[in-house]
Amino acid sequence: MPAAPYPTPGALLIGDAFNMRHPLTGGGMTGALYKVFCASPDQARKEMREACFDYLSLGGVCSTGPVALLSGLNPSPLSLILHFFAIAINGVGRFHWEFESRTELVYFSCIVHAHGFARNMNWSIVDSQDVEGNPAVTLELKDGPYSRAMWDFSFQAMYKIILDAKSLSTELVITNTDNKPFSFSTALHTYFSASVSGASVKGLKGCKTLNKDPDPKNPLEGEEERDVVTFPGFVDCVYLEAPSELLLDNGLGDKITIQNTSWTDAVLWNPFLQMEACYKDFVCVENAKIGKVELGPNQSWAATQHLSVG
Repeated sequence: MPAAPYPTPGALLIGDAFNMRHPLTGGGMTGALYKVFCASPDQARKEMREACFDYLSLGGVCSTGPVALLSGLNPSPLSLILHFFAIAINGVGRFHWEFESRTELVYFSCIVHAHGFARNMNWSIVDSQDVEGNPAVTLELKDGPYSRAMWDFSFQAMYKIILDAKSLSTELVITNTDNKPFSFSTALHTYFSASVSGASVKGLKGCKTLNKDPDPKNPLEGEEERDVVTFPGFVDCVYLEAPSELLLDNGLGDKITIQNTSWTDAVLWNPFLQMEACYKDFVCVENAKIGKVELGPNQSWAATQHLSVG
C-alpha cells in the first residue's frame, strides 16, 4: 500500500522516500531500472537502455505512462504490463519478422539481406491501448533511404500485437503507398521456448517441402510423410501450402496451438550445433508467405496469427 504522510518536525523526505512502499516501484522496479541504466559494458544492457530511451523519446503516452508508474500516480499492474511489453517489442521488433521482395532480391543480391530489410529498420509505436482488458501495441514501418537503396518502393507496414494471459495475437498489414505495383514475400520469426529433444509439431503431413539442409542455396524438394515432425538435429525446412492450424509440443509440458489467416506457408528451424550455447532451449515454427504477394497502388494485404497455450 502507498505510504501515508507522517509529519515530523525537522524531518525532510528526499527522492522517492514517500513512494518507497508503492506496490510497483517499491517492489524492486527502481533497483531493476538502476541495473538497466547504470554504466555497463554488457551489450544486452546497452540494448535495453537504447530500447527504453527510444520508447520514452516517442512522447505522448509512451513517456507519460512510464513516468506515471514510476512516480506512483498510476498503480495499475495492467499499465505496467502494457508498457513493459511495448518497450520490449520496440527493442526487438526489428528482429521479429522479415519483409523482402523476391523479385528485387535477384537484382540486388549483393546488398539485400537474406532475410529482408525490415528487421534491421527502426519501427515506430503509433498506438497502445487496452483491447477488452488486454494490452495491445501497434507498430509502423515506412520506406526510407535504407530500404529504397535495396528495394525502391514506397510502402507502409502496420503490425499489431495483442497480449492475453494465455495467448498472443498479431496482425500484419502491408500497404502499397507507391504509384506503381510491387511484389513481396514475408515471414514471422517466431521463437518458442522449448526442450529441443522433446519438441514436435503436428499438422504438416502431406505438405510440399523445401529442405535447406545441407545446401540452403539449393533446397531439396520433397513431401512431409511424418505425422509428428521433430528436431533431431539441424532443421531448416519450408512447408508450402501449410494448414491454417498447427500444434506445437514444446517438450516442457505445453501444447501451443498456432492458428493463422493468409500465412500460406510455414518454416521450421533450429540451428543445432551452429548455436551450441542455446539451441537446446528453443525451436522456431514460423508462419510465412513464401510466394509473391502482388499489390497495386493503394492496395493492402493482411495476415493474422494467434498463438495460444492449451
